[in-house]
Amino acid sequence: MLYSPLFLRAALLGGHVVWAVAQAMAGDLSVHPLFGDGAVLQRDLPVKIWGSASPNSEVTLSFRAQTTKIKAEANGSWTAVLTPEPAGGPHSLQIKSDEEALEIKDVYVGEVWFASGQSNMQYRVRYMKAEDRLTIAQPDGAFRILNLRQRASDTPQAATHVNDRWLTVDEASIRDFSAVGFFFGHELRTHLNVPIGVIASSVGGTSIRSWLSTEGLTTLPAVKSKVDQAWEQTLSKFPTAQKSYEVTLAKWTGAKTIAEAAGQPFLEKPPRAPDGPNSHRRPYGLFNGMVAPVIPYTVRGVLWYQGESDAAEFSDIYGSLLVALMRDWRSRWGRPDMPFLFVQLPGYADGKNWATFRQQQTSALTEPATGMAVTIDLGEETNVHPRNKRPVGERLANLALRNVYHLPVHVDGPKPVRVAREGTAVRLNFVCEKGARLVFKPETSPSGFEIRNASGVFLPASVKMDGDTLVLSHPEIMAPAEIRYAWSAWPALSVFDSSQLPVAPFLAPVEILP
Repeated sequence: MLYSPLFLRAALLGGHVVWAVAQAMAGDLSVHPLFGDGAVLQRDLPVKIWGSASPNSEVTLSFRAQTTKIKAEANGSWTAVLTPEPAGGPHSLQIKSDEEALEIKDVYVGEVWFASGQSNMQYRVRYMKAEDRLTIAQPDGAFRILNLRQRASDTPQAATHVNDRWLTVDEASIRDFSAVGFFFGHELRTHLNVPIGVIASSVGGTSIRSWLSTEGLTTLPAVKSKVDQAWEQTLSKFPTAQKSYEVTLAKWTGAKTIAEAAGQPFLEKPPRAPDGPNSHRRPYGLFNGMVAPVIPYTVRGVLWYQGESDAAEFSDIYGSLLVALMRDWRSRWGRPDMPFLFVQLPGYADGKNWATFRQQQTSALTEPATGMAVTIDLGEETNVHPRNKRPVGERLANLALRNVYHLPVHVDGPKPVRVAREGTAVRLNFVCEKGARLVFKPETSPSGFEIRNASGVFLPASVKMDGDTLVLSHPEIMAPAEIRYAWSAWPALSVFDSSQLPVAPFLAPVEILP
């Protein structure tokens, strides 16, 4: 008999999720919930499909013109690998055992990306600026999204939630989907003209430590020790913090009740519960609950927008943490060259250590197959959740189009290429991508540059324009050794290119030339 694998139930047994078909008279044959109706499979790469069946039984998969047979393990698990397929669809995927059959309908083959991080990745389309919401795409049957439910676990989970299913993009389905993920996919759909799938896995207010596996930091014992010690301190403070939270919550609830009884608006946000033993922000918890269940679903690459929760605590080691995350995920996916594109934090006046944190993010670009979307110009001074998410998604998409799909798109603002001492001054040269030109704002006196003095203190630089170069100086600094630009949480920005892409914040030594 044929039935859809959307009818799946998840059960927690012995700390692990197991899943089975929930339809009446169903037997042992099942497939992982990600392979439901409407799924998008990655084109041009081997695609792993896995599930369970009767122990030692033969399982046959049929898709397009290929048929694959595998034998289930003694515990009933099975994994099949489809050979690379070109883009197209919709198709059906047939899975059969000796006595049962599944049919997965409406399956496309195209480009699949995994979008993860904290609140700015989670930020939903419906919260965006009205003008951006009004320009969303029309319903598109070949653009699919999957929004993972939020959950943390102390052990790696085997399956996603039963309601985590693929949806066709339309005005209703994207309202609660990642705005960055949507606009990234929209750009790829426009430029590549192939089916697109985006899987969103994000939770607001979370640290990178929640998204690493337990083993992910074993190669960095000093970093792992700091992460674990920080969490131990959090747990030691939890009983006191919980009592304080309960008092504050009671006061908030009382004030809300009084306001509502008087018919008055109550805009005060509820207090945030402290982190504790069961917090979804605990180390390794979100990897176990929201990344492990997806692996090894074949994706082209990863999008990452996270860091706001780590800037104050880990601004000195975040680069190492991000590299560890990349290596951890790539190793588990079995793809050492899997593209990993991330967002550098934008401007935000209250961001503690955000300038040095951005430099830590930049340091992770030493890893292969990485790209960083510079968004220093896209922040809001007093809002840690800037609403203008469309250009963030588009800049990530442009990185993918250039670095992954090798299309000639414009991705970078001007870059400093020569920082040389001239007497007591510093001459700074930039290079723009082909077709772009340098733009200074204001045109007569660019700002945001600093020079380090002999005591290691950075002082604001006087800036003179000389053609397409800048000459920086300070009357008290005779031997400049280092300069930096846009080095604050909410910096002044004065150098762009003609496409309005900004120079990324940078710290650079001064060359002494003959």
